[in-house]
Amino acid sequence: MDTLFTPGRIWFTVLFACGFVLVLIFAYRKDLKIHRKHFRNAWLVLFFVLLFLALFMFLKRKFIGV
Repeated sequence: MDTLFTPGRIWFTVLFACGFVLVLIFAYRKDLKIHRKHFRNAWLVLFFVLLFLALFMFLKRKFIGV
């Protein structure tokens, strides 16, 4: 059976990933002003989701014990 990762496939994957990341960076830079305007307090959402998960895990371990 042939190997799954041939040198050509590895090169394609590396080049595709690099190109994809560059396109994402370019698109983000292009829309940076819009992001700053509309997503000003987005970090608060992440903070409260993580706080809720931590509180849930704490209460679960305290009352259920698992």
